Amino acid sequence: MHSIMIICPDHSPLKESEKWLSRYGFQVNSGTSLEQVDKYYEISEFDLLLVDQEIIDHLNSNEAELPKTPRHIILDASAQPKHRHI
Repeated sequence: MHSIMIICPDHSPLKESEKWLSRYGFQVNSGTSLEQVDKYYEISEFDLLLVDQEIIDHLNSNEAELPKTPRHIILDASAQPKHRHI
């Protein structure tokens, strides 16, 4: 079973993915900050981190870094979609 850590604020769209991933057999844990997650979990034990861009912005302002492992995907809900003209 793959284990996934979701790190996002309560208002993030990633919160909805927690239910969906659990329903499809993934072991999912979540936290609202990297500090909180680091306190209660060993981050390297997860197969994947799903991280909200807001968490990354907070890290940058504190000069902290996201761990290099495990692999991670960052959701930026505020980003504007780019339109491609064909």
